[in-house]
Amino acid sequence: MRVIYIIPVLALSLPAPLLAQDEECTAQEKAVNEITGLFLKDQNDLNSRSKSIQDDADKVGISGSVDLKMVEQKWIFDIPTVVMKTKAMALDLPQVTMNLRTLSWDNPTIVMQPKPMGRYPEFYCKGGWIPKCTVKWKDIITHVPVTEMRRKEIKMHIPETKMARTDFKMDIPEIHSDRKEWFVKVPEVTLRNVVVEAEKLKSRGDALGADAMALASRQKEVAAERTAALFLCHITSLQAKRTDVATQFETALGSIDGAIDMIQKNGGNPSSLVTDAGGPPTNLLAQRLELIAQRDLALKQIDEALNILQKDQVLQVEKTIA
Repeated sequence: MRVIYIIPVLALSLPAPLLAQDEECTAQEKAVNEITGLFLKDQNDLNSRSKSIQDDADKVGISGSVDLKMVEQKWIFDIPTVVMKTKAMALDLPQVTMNLRTLSWDNPTIVMQPKPMGRYPEFYCKGGWIPKCTVKWKDIITHVPVTEMRRKEIKMHIPETKMARTDFKMDIPEIHSDRKEWFVKVPEVTLRNVVVEAEKLKSRGDALGADAMALASRQKEVAAERTAALFLCHITSLQAKRTDVATQFETALGSIDGAIDMIQKNGGNPSSLVTDAGGPPTNLLAQRLELIAQRDLALKQIDEALNILQKDQVLQVEKTIA
């Protein structure tokens, strides 16, 4: 018996670089490193307003109506600075080729064969009044089941898996907190005489103090948001790489499973395949188990890196808003 099965050849390739994701992460890195200069103009404006209030208080017209004390306030910020550390990772990823092979084996087949199971007599007589008779014995033929080993041959694509070392880079953001001190002199104005210009001066001083506190709060908020976005971008990028690696292993496992199923349906033994290529028997079942172990090892490395990134994200954001 000659049965031919053709299974499509699988072509595996490494995942294409996630260029859009990489560009987004680069933009996030730039946004974090721009935080230092982002609020510089606002700080300078507050300092100018502080000096202006002090100068106006010294004017003769209102000097007798107010007591002014310049109180220096200090804010301390941990401004994040990003340095990207590139970590090289090497994974063994499956490279599958499908080779057309001829498989043959002796398959037990039940056939019905005729066999004599006994004899019966047949009488033949000749002659007149006194016949002369003879006896002939005939075989009793019965068809009985008999098991024969018949050669079975199948042509099909057998997957051959080779593990190829694949290198890829993983960018890990390393955050350095740059401690910045910002000083601004906020006037404390006490009215001694209710004069319009003096009231205006006090209002300006109160507004300056409130604006300085709001600016300090806004700087922390922006730093925390941008730091979180940076980590999230790199986490998303690494998760996409994990999906690509998992998909490549699943594709390879699918090709092996398909071959195993086809061989078993035709009475073959996928754990001991002898083909026309020669060499030792191929054990597809063992190959499948080994591939699963290598998949789990590869994904474990990426999961560990993801876990580190997620922990760093929480620590850096909490440190920034503290």
